[in-house]
Amino acid sequence: MKKVLIVGAFDFKTLDTGGQPVKTRELFYGLSERYGENQVDYLETIGWKKHPLNLLLEFKRKAQEAENIIMLPAHNGLFVFSKLLLNSKKKNKNKIFYDVVGGWLSEKTKNNPKLLKRLKEFDGIWVETSLMKKQLNEQGLNNVNIVRNFKNLKSADKKEEKKENSKQLKLCTFSRVMQEKGIEDAVEIVEKINEENDNIITLDIYGFIANQYKERFEQLKNDFTPEINYKGVVASTDSVETLSKYDALLFPTKFKTEGLPGTIIDAYAAGIPVISARWNSFEDIVEEGKTGIGFKLGDNEELKNAIMWAIENKNKLFEMKDNCFLKAKEFSPEVVIDKIVRLIEE
Repeated sequence: MKKVLIVGAFDFKTLDTGGQPVKTRELFYGLSERYGENQVDYLETIGWKKHPLNLLLEFKRKAQEAENIIMLPAHNGLFVFSKLLLNSKKKNKNKIFYDVVGGWLSEKTKNNPKLLKRLKEFDGIWVETSLMKKQLNEQGLNNVNIVRNFKNLKSADKKEEKKENSKQLKLCTFSRVMQEKGIEDAVEIVEKINEENDNIITLDIYGFIANQYKERFEQLKNDFTPEINYKGVVASTDSVETLSKYDALLFPTKFKTEGLPGTIIDAYAAGIPVISARWNSFEDIVEEGKTGIGFKLGDNEELKNAIMWAIENKNKLFEMKDNCFLKAKEFSPEVVIDKIVRLIEE
């Protein structure tokens, strides 16, 4: 009998750095370390629509051998996998949990009473933010707990860096490259500030380019000034080292329903603050003036002002470093896996 079966998009083959597969793999690694590798099984859901019967048969076989089942589906798989887990609970007496990726669930359940009813029968719904817990509670879900996103990261060395008198600012983005993540806004504002201030900022763009955005991004790159560069995809094991070379992480997302973005956890472990759009759950991870600077989501003038503040207050940006290291501990496996184990075993 296995202690836990995890159902989700792992992508062990290519190690996709997107939020969903990273969170799913981290959960697998964390629980395997706690319970032992032979006590934690997994079911890969990537490409399940091409082979639904195979997935169903594999799920039934593995579910019979699991005390607890945890699912982490994307939007389109939620309805299917919630039904699978519920049927298994009735047949095999498993405890079933939904570990939510991102901050969109309450919008989905608001317009889907059938799904809401189904989720009420789960032993636990784990959400990343206090806002989503509140919203789901208001919809009648009483089985909701806050379980933070987490990453197993070694924090950067707290070496004393010389405080530069130069106002040159080194920024980067470190998430999936797509219009909805605000990439074009970042490029536009950095170029505008550089035009007005004699090339005072460098911006490096990291991340997997979304398929539907590749053609558009190639066009954008052709017009990049020398201060803006695309640096490709960085392995998750190298994220902290890479980010520690910058003054701040730029996170100009246009998604109001971000949960707790893993990229900000990376930044904190690297000891750098974030200049971020205020999405719905911004306050769950960014402490204004302590671990980052916020601006109104979608407001490029406020984005520009936030970057200019960072240029003019580089000493304050540097002083945020210790706060970032401290904040990173809240999103460590030690803290979050402890809570998950308590929820499973209570």
